[in-house]
Amino acid sequence: MPGRSVKSYECRACSSPTARALAAPLAFDFVRTAPQRLTAADWELINRLFQEMETEGRRILRGAGVPDGEVTVRRSAEMRYFGQGHEVDVEVPTGILSPASLAPITSSFETAYRLLYSRTPMGVPLETLNWRAVISGPPPDLTITSGLETGAATAPTAKKHRAAYFPEAGGYVETPVYDRYRLDPGARLAGPAIVEERESTTVIGPGALISVDAHRNLVAEPASGEAR
Repeated sequence: MPGRSVKSYECRACSSPTARALAAPLAFDFVRTAPQRLTAADWELINRLFQEMETEGRRILRGAGVPDGEVTVRRSAEMRYFGQGHEVDVEVPTGILSPASLAPITSSFETAYRLLYSRTPMGVPLETLNWRAVISGPPPDLTITSGLETGAATAPTAKKHRAAYFPEAGGYVETPVYDRYRLDPGARLAGPAIVEERESTTVIGPGALISVDAHRNLVAEPASGEAR
């Protein structure tokens, strides 16, 4: 049976969320292609490209209500040793770039390259294909609530029963099956039980206890007195 299995000895307390919220700052990724050897880089051109990308990104974020003081800029370059077919993404310092920037950029590239390939070839010039800038706002401030008033939960009612195999029970057991979306916060279930939802199935082994928290997460705990 696909899904999650919760046994009495697996965890002291674990949570199975209804939905995992993925939140990221509002951000825009820009890229400009300007292939050149790093030792003969046109720093005036590179500064102009970064300035264009940053200005455009700040303009878009400003239109979305993000103040300039809350904007973050991350620069990078797609670099490689001359003649290679794969680039390595390398962080580029902010501010005005100049020949003095060659050393820190080279050092960043060699560090990243060494992490990938465990060595760096000697005497091979570096070249850059693309210059990138990610212009982003602050992370969103998320407050997740259940949207329901707290109080006594309605006793859960199984939508059906079916035979399910539990090794710890020595075979098949007639098991109640619950609809995840009909379990209210505060509801409690004792295993064996099965909780079905669109994305997955949670199997609650004999002796395990499941409760539904205020955010509709399933929180599993061993039965009282059983080994952790």
